[in-house]
Amino acid sequence: MNVGRPSVVAQERLTLSVLSLLFLVSAGACRGAEQPADSLSLVVEWGLDFAYHEEYEDAMEMFRQAERFDPGGPASPFFQAGLLEMRMVDYGTDDGEEEFMALIGETIRRASGQLKDDPENAWSHFFLGSAYGYRATHQVRKARYLSAFRDGMRAIGSLGRAVECDSTLYDAYLGLGGYHYLKTKLARFLTWLPFVPDDRERGMEEVRLAMERGKYARIAAQDALIWFLVEEQRHEEAVALVSDLVAAYPDSRTFAWSSARVMEAKEDWQRAEQAWRRLLELILEDEKASSSLNLVTCRYGLAEALYELERYDEALEECRAVLILARNPDPDKRFAQIIEQAWDLLRRTEEKIAEIGTGEKLVGER
Repeated sequence: MNVGRPSVVAQERLTLSVLSLLFLVSAGACRGAEQPADSLSLVVEWGLDFAYHEEYEDAMEMFRQAERFDPGGPASPFFQAGLLEMRMVDYGTDDGEEEFMALIGETIRRASGQLKDDPENAWSHFFLGSAYGYRATHQVRKARYLSAFRDGMRAIGSLGRAVECDSTLYDAYLGLGGYHYLKTKLARFLTWLPFVPDDRERGMEEVRLAMERGKYARIAAQDALIWFLVEEQRHEEAVALVSDLVAAYPDSRTFAWSSARVMEAKEDWQRAEQAWRRLLELILEDEKASSSLNLVTCRYGLAEALYELERYDEALEECRAVLILARNPDPDKRFAQIIEQAWDLLRRTEEKIAEIGTGEKLVGER
């Protein structure tokens, strides 16, 4: 991925998409009300493809164009909000949070308005519930667990109504499954709650249904299921799913992160090293993705893999690289935690090097 100027391939894909959009606008005017709905689906699918390739400006343009096929509807602000959350996670930044919250609010307003006119509109319930779900996911990332739980409750109600109205709206099962799985995890932080049943398996099966039969949610559901499988230590299943995503999107940092974490959790240190190196390469290709948090996380993961492979000199080099990055701290509390872990790994690595006499022990204070 080139920095600053999109690649020739990206430019060609965007040009083709815009030209096709112009055709669809004309076709919709000629062929009646049925066509814009089909066009909306096509625009969203193009936008999602750009998003999974992390071509964010092109993806945002597609999602803005969705307004032309669903004027006043919730689709355009919803997918724009989802893209901003994806970009914030990718870049390791909160830049865009205010706009994200505004777009979520607009999605909720539009979907709620539609439901006043048509209480049985399954897609309106879907967008309403998914908007709450997006916001809940963001709140979890920011460690705002009470707010996340409240939004999760709203999400589950609306998504449940969506599948009651249309049992074939399989995209809704991504949010339902995510909620059923995560509420068990969140319950440990909300100790004042009454007994919360363990719905992790139910949640994973619902996410799998969205992955296998959803319209827009297939890729997102596959990535979510990978993380749930890792949490459950079902590593072989996670490896199979993440390998498919990496093969389909070889230049995606999003799925490179998933791959590195899966191999690390499985303690497949050879493949973990390869995954962390590939991720580091992708991060360094994009200046916006090269945040201090992303770099220390990636280099620490690489150092840990090298340590486990008993390649101590290389591990020491990566630890030093992490500690150099500490001079440009990130306010995210995870940054300080990783720096502490890097100091600990450096000490352990020095001890190993001293034991086997293969290198020079680093001497110095912080």
